[in-house]
Amino acid sequence: MNGATTWESVAVPYSTSGLWKGLPIHKLAANETPNALEYSIRTDVLPLLVTLAAKFNRRVPESEVILSLFQTPQFTSEPKSAPVIASFEQAFASIDAFILNAERNETWPYYILRPSMLSRCGWI
Repeated sequence: MNGATTWESVAVPYSTSGLWKGLPIHKLAANETPNALEYSIRTDVLPLLVTLAAKFNRRVPESEVILSLFQTPQFTSEPKSAPVIASFEQAFASIDAFILNAERNETWPYYILRPSMLSRCGWI
């Protein structure tokens, strides 16, 4: 996995019994409610999965973030693409600044989706 965003977007797996139990296929009556816990992971296993994901979180190197995508020779040597690249970088810089300002005063700021922290390769 390449960076914290990939790990943060991974859903916690279903419980084994939930894989074999089909979801309701009929419309529920007004007094019926589905039990979501039948399809979710066991609560005793959840802390282990969160810990496992946290161990793989790492900061993406500055040379690999999406803002440095077009700073490679194949793009910098092409003068016709310079205005478009500058527009792209300016848009991402404004998004980055917006997220930074919006999260600055939060109790638990969430900076992971800042373009300056996103990997330019989102592969697994």
